[in-house]
Amino acid sequence: MQTLDDALNVRAILFETLTNIQTAELRAFRSAPQGEPELILIGSAFRDDRRPAPDVSLAMQAKLLGFHFTVADNALIHLATERHVPA
Repeated sequence: MQTLDDALNVRAILFETLTNIQTAELRAFRSAPQGEPELILIGSAFRDDRRPAPDVSLAMQAKLLGFHFTVADNALIHLATERHVPA
């Protein structure tokens, strides 16, 4: 899934570029046909976490690196409520 790959790459670029940052809260949205953009991915990223080996699925890599999302029919689906967002 391209969104998961992009999220992992953004995470890596963030920590490579902003060397004084240790943690980050990341969110991904997609355009909705009407209204507000839809939240489809959230995560707490920590500098010290290392990306798992490439033989681990992309979804598992993202989960191991702190991302939360739901997949249905091979697509990320809208996280319907704020309870999905860590405090």
